Amino acid sequence: MSLQVDVELRDGYVAVHVSGQYSLGSMEQMYLRAADEGRNFGCKRVLIDIRDMMPPVPNWDRYQLGRVVAAAWPRDMRFALIAPQRNINKFFETVAVNRGVQLRVVDSEREALQWLFPNELRAS
Repeated sequence: MSLQVDVELRDGYVAVHVSGQYSLGSMEQMYLRAADEGRNFGCKRVLIDIRDMMPPVPNWDRYQLGRVVAAAWPRDMRFALIAPQRNINKFFETVAVNRGVQLRVVDSEREALQWLFPNELRAS
């Protein structure tokens, strides 16, 4: 099974749902596509949900992917990544944020929306 990516325009943001089998190459492509979809829809906020992707991303790949998004993602966009709590170690986030990306890795849609829209009350 390969990586499946579904994109949807929602109220003020682009939602990207990722499922299937992880690979470094397909994940790089998905991250690049997520930013492109945000630009195409004219959105400055992108929510990426990888809770249905297996297996967890290896630590070395988290570093590589953090560098990829730091080179490619616009600095005027905010990104929220939803992952299972047991798989979050903030390494990807730290690598990207240290290079200027506005990113938060969280384990719920509610938290993701709070990060994307810090001055608004939103239901998930």
